[in-house]
Amino acid sequence: KDFGGICFSPDGRQILLGIRSSERLQYGCRLYDSTTRKLLLSSPESAASSVLFSPDGQWLVVHNGETIKIHQASSGKERLKLAEAAEVWPVAISADSRRLATTQHIWDLATGKIATDLKPGVGNIGSFSPDGSRLATIGSQGIDLWDTASGQRTFTLRGFAEGPRALQFTPDGHRIITIADTVKIWDAAP
Repeated sequence: KDFGGICFSPDGRQILLGIRSSERLQYGCRLYDSTTRKLLLSSPESAASSVLFSPDGQWLVVHNGETIKIHQASSGKERLKLAEAAEVWPVAISADSRRLATTQHIWDLATGKIATDLKPGVGNIGSFSPDGSRLATIGSQGIDLWDTASGQRTFTLRGFAEGPRALQFTPDGHRIITIADTVKIWDAAP
């Protein structure tokens, strides 16, 4: 109830904790050393309902229910504030840590500008392909594959008794693993 999320840094040396409501702790996010448990930084802000590290470990992504904020991991300094509808979580970050996908856009994290509009808006964000050229999302009909340059849906994987809850590209980008009523592996070769 008090905590909005927790994740390890890619190297496992830090733990990011999101606090959304607490009588004991101030709202926001905390970054701890995973070995010593020393508090490295604290970002008091509105409730942190979800938290995420970028794959390169340089950025902290914090969702507070209304906006997504990107903080520099080394200093905690806010780098970007992306305002969208409240239902933008989960998000996906490309393997090169340069782009972030939300339900409506793909954002360039260097500039904070929209790189691509997703047309029409997507359901839940799943993951970028390893090369960043495609985005897999959980839609009402199954798994939608999007071209990240054009923002166009290119294909939909169907065949779920109930909607998928999670998905991930394989490291080579040729398959997608999904979890729904069963675990399935799909051919997703470009």
